[in-house]
Amino acid sequence: MHPTPRFSPRQWLTAVLVVGTVGAAVTYWAWPAPAPAPPPTAAATPDDDLVVSPAVNPGYVGSTACAACHAARFDTFKDTRHHWAGTAPADRPMPAAFHTGGSFASSEPAVRFAMTKEDGQYVQKTFHATPQGRRETTSLIGMVYGHGGQFDEVYFTWRDNRLFELPVTWLHPTKEWANTPIDARGAGDFSRVTTVRCVECHATWLGHVPGTPNEYHRESALFGVGCERCHGPGKDHIAFHAANPTATGTHHVTHPAALTREQKIDLCAQCHSNAAFPADLPFTHRPGAPLAKSYKTLASRFPEDDHVANQTKYMRESKCFQHSEMTCLTCHDPHKPADHKTVAAACAKCHQPAHCKEQPRLPAAVRDDCTGCHLPARVWMNVHFHTAKDRYQPPIRRYQHRIAVYPEATQEVLLAWEKSRPEAAGKAAAARLTTTLVSHWLGEAETYRKAHRFLSEIMAVREALHFDPTPAVKGRLQAAISRQSAVDAGVTDGLHLMEEKRFPAAAAAFTKVLELKPDAAKALARLGTVNGILGKDDLAEKHLRAAAAADPNDPYAFNMLGWTAYVKNRPAEAVPEFLKALAIDPASDALLYRLGLAYLRLEKWPEARATFERLYRLNPNHAGGCQGFSHALRRQKEYAEAVRYARRAALLTESRNADILLTLCDAYADAGRRADAIDAAGQAARVADNPDVAAQARRRLTELRDGAASNVGR
Repeated sequence: MHPTPRFSPRQWLTAVLVVGTVGAAVTYWAWPAPAPAPPPTAAATPDDDLVVSPAVNPGYVGSTACAACHAARFDTFKDTRHHWAGTAPADRPMPAAFHTGGSFASSEPAVRFAMTKEDGQYVQKTFHATPQGRRETTSLIGMVYGHGGQFDEVYFTWRDNRLFELPVTWLHPTKEWANTPIDARGAGDFSRVTTVRCVECHATWLGHVPGTPNEYHRESALFGVGCERCHGPGKDHIAFHAANPTATGTHHVTHPAALTREQKIDLCAQCHSNAAFPADLPFTHRPGAPLAKSYKTLASRFPEDDHVANQTKYMRESKCFQHSEMTCLTCHDPHKPADHKTVAAACAKCHQPAHCKEQPRLPAAVRDDCTGCHLPARVWMNVHFHTAKDRYQPPIRRYQHRIAVYPEATQEVLLAWEKSRPEAAGKAAAARLTTTLVSHWLGEAETYRKAHRFLSEIMAVREALHFDPTPAVKGRLQAAISRQSAVDAGVTDGLHLMEEKRFPAAAAAFTKVLELKPDAAKALARLGTVNGILGKDDLAEKHLRAAAAADPNDPYAFNMLGWTAYVKNRPAEAVPEFLKALAIDPASDALLYRLGLAYLRLEKWPEARATFERLYRLNPNHAGGCQGFSHALRRQKEYAEAVRYARRAALLTESRNADILLTLCDAYADAGRRADAIDAAGQAARVADNPDVAAQARRRLTELRDGAASNVGR
């Protein structure tokens, strides 16, 4: 049997594309799939041997296990930011503000929070004023990101074995609560799913449940970026040296000093780059392996688009990097806390004081401040929060890693020195430098505004505000914030209107956003989707293409272009679009599923099989993927295997999906198991809630009973 759509293209777009996410699972016939059922139980038949094993710890033991033999290293390492990257609340000092019991008025007037300690536990209490009355939610804090006392702390809560990021953050530099953007139309504690890519940069090991977005074996957690993230799992290493106490060397672990330059950089780039999408199963990257094997690294257009931190990119742009063999380790010792003097001393490894042409013109007190002039601290807007009094506030000023000549940075160093001088000449020079720096940054802000880069405009005005906190500069900041707020609010409104299926209103909301910011990729992409739903095919493609050009790191537009082509029965056009999306997000089960469907439609059985096989490896609980895999295997006459995967699809849907049961019927029939095929067809007829599917199941049942099973599905 060759599958054909049972919905019109308009119905398919309305039912499927409106969900607005790449990760929305649909079954083989494009109907929403039931929630995944547990893996097969012991009561299953011998066909059900596709048991999904949970992620198994490959030998991570935790940094404390290293301390027995490497005490000196561990004593300094335990004070590093890596060690504190993720911890349980009981294992760290928590902000004193938890003990005051005060509430935090969020950026949304209808929502406020209280971060407090109750019965020995740290909690986030959420108070939400809704038309139905006030709602209160209490969330226990189970994990914390960030080293206390320096930057920002992010809090997480467990719900059973699922991990969620809470919206409230403590900003140490300003000693205040802040929140990530929230939508008052939401509910509960306004938390969001904690993805495996997020966890990988804050834990050494956390067993992920395959096929889930955020379910983990929490009892296995080794939080913090420990020794083994750079040296590899230590279990075998420890066992070897326990059995051979006089042996020397790095048996069964990696010594990063022995790696090549690129391998060393890849160690750091796991988290200090734009490695945004997983390309393989989580926690499978090993020291020395190419980064591209495990992650897809995105090429951001602008700093505000960076994925959290992207220091390796800017280091590579430096002439110092390009004309030497430097790596991250040239300036940073991962075994010790960051030290400004150590970083500055690294410059002297290659440069003599006479190399700096500015030195003769600089005061003696600042001549050795290489980092101040060439790696200045800057506001980075790719991470920001909202406070009770401010919006789009970055937690810290982070160091620029593109080593270069920055005249404004030198002026900033000189300004600090002039301010330290008590004499009148110092005050006059400080005033001149302040005027120059403010003029520079406000000029940058205007350039960004004209380019519709409002986050960068906010950044530049904040830099000016750093030197001149006057009402005039504050007014410029509020104007910039208003522009970005209007863009974000407009996109959020449009998404809600899509969810409510008010498509003309959604189109109007996205159009209004584009009047403010013509290259707003999310608005362009969703406007393309809405136009497709409204039957405006030319406009749909125009806007989706524009979205892909505006943000080539978002797979959404390519995904929608591919799906639109597929549901309009143009699978040959769909395949390249899905491949473009997968080039961005190579481990997306939803994208792999859709690509597999297109290959099936094109009768490219080997390609379909390979696609569904990869999907199964990444998400063995994807019912539609198992069903598609069965179809591809049948076409290649691998009937026994086709039965196994069709049965798994049936088990995952609790034998309630008639389409999947018909696929199982086909697989049984081709495998010569007529009685089982009859049972599957009969069950499909009983559970079908679509008259056409029910009629098809009854016809199949009649054919099988009449002895025509040998031709079914051939």
